[in-house]
Amino acid sequence: MRGFPAWNLDLSFAKTTPIGEGVEARRSLDFFNVFNHTIFSNPTRDSTNRRGFGVITQQTVPTRRESASRWIQVGLRVEFLC
Repeated sequence: MRGFPAWNLDLSFAKTTPIGEGVEARRSLDFFNVFNHTIFSNPTRDSTNRRGFGVITQQTVPTRRESASRWIQVGLRVEFLC
């Protein structure tokens, strides 16, 4: 059983600008979990614990992240073209 239906929206803006002959700069602004939706884990299925059965106690954290909250990332990439 998967968790509750949850979705999250990631958004990215980027612009490539020529700097000189054969050199470009790419600036980017990335937003992860734009609307800051909480993604809950599955409820507890331990039927021996009557008080805890069906209780949600944790959030699902996406891989390679420390928390499930909104993240904003700024990037700059310089490309040398041949």
